[in-house]
Amino acid sequence: MLERVKENAIYIIGEISIPKALIGSKGPLMVHISDTPLVSYDPIRRVLKKLDPDYLIHSGDVVDNIKLGLDATRIDLYKRHLKQFDKTLKCAPKAKKWIALGNHDDACALREAVEDVTIIPHEEGLVIEIEHKRVAISHYYRKIVHLEADFYFFGHHLEQRSQVIDNRFIINGIEQIFVYDFSNSQYYSLRYPIGTDDARLLRSRIGI
Repeated sequence: MLERVKENAIYIIGEISIPKALIGSKGPLMVHISDTPLVSYDPIRRVLKKLDPDYLIHSGDVVDNIKLGLDATRIDLYKRHLKQFDKTLKCAPKAKKWIALGNHDDACALREAVEDVTIIPHEEGLVIEIEHKRVAISHYYRKIVHLEADFYFFGHHLEQRSQVIDNRFIINGIEQIFVYDFSNSQYYSLRYPIGTDDARLLRSRIGI
C-alpha cells in the first residue's frame, strides 16, 4: 500500500517510479517505449540513466506531440524535437537500439538525427534475437501478430492491449514503459509521467 502511495506521488510530480527490485539490477535489461511526446523525454532520460539498459526498443512516433501524418508542414518543429529525442537515447549509452517508424515519423529526419540505431520501416515488422529470445517489433501489432516470437512490441493505438499468454509477452508501448530483466525473467510496468497522454493528443480516444 505504501509503495502504491509513493508511486502515485512520484507520478503527480511528473516523474516515473522505478520498482525497488529494478534498482541495482545487473541485468541484462531490455526497455520498450512507444509514442513518446516531448514532455516525456526528461523523465525517461532519468529512468534510462538509473537502469542503464542493455537493449532499448522504441516502437514508433518518437515525437508524438507532432502529428506529421496529419500535418507535414510541422517537419521543422519535428526535427528540432528530434535533437531532444537523440539526447534521450544517449542516456542509454551501452544499449543496442531499435526504432520502428510510426505513422507520424519522418524516416530521413530520424536517420539524420540519431546514431547507432537500427530503424525499421513502417511497412515492415522485424524479428530479432536478444539473449536467446525472439523479439518482434513494429509500430503496428498487425504487422507482427503472425510472427513466432517471445516478445511482441508495438504501439500506435490501444485496440490491442498488453497481455502475457503462455510466456509470450504482447506489449503495447502506449500503455506502459516495459522493462524485462533477463537475469531472473522478471518484468516490470512503469507508468509514463503525468501529461503524457494529453501530449499525445489523446490519441487512444480519437484514433489517430
